[in-house]
Amino acid sequence: MEQKDSNHSRRNNLATVERWKKTVAEFLEQQNARLSPFTRKVIAGIMGLFIAGASFMLIITSLRQHGAGVFPTEILAPIKTMPIQQSPLSREEYEMLRKFKQSMDSLRRYDPVFCDEVLKDHTGLLDTINFLLSLQMD
Repeated sequence: MEQKDSNHSRRNNLATVERWKKTVAEFLEQQNARLSPFTRKVIAGIMGLFIAGASFMLIITSLRQHGAGVFPTEILAPIKTMPIQQSPLSREEYEMLRKFKQSMDSLRRYDPVFCDEVLKDHTGLLDTINFLLSLQMD
């Protein structure tokens, strides 16, 4: 019973708000119709200056709070990486990747169309292999 009452009161409140919105919109439309085009332009300019001033104030406040930058320094800080203590690849994995890279390089020389077809669905595969091989060399 209480839920029905609350739903009914919500609907009544929404209906009341909609009536007030319609009344205010009609009133503003009537007032706007009475104004000359020059007066409308002046009001629009004043509103634009007010909004620009408020935006400028928010920007200045933000700069004062965060110093020279708008963004917190945590966002702008470089990502700290940990040095690799041991090789990420075993000797067998390294050899397997090296042989695969040699095979793909050979295939690219002899049949580039087929090589592109093989790598079409695996974008970045050779870049990843080159990266892993470069880690092993370091």
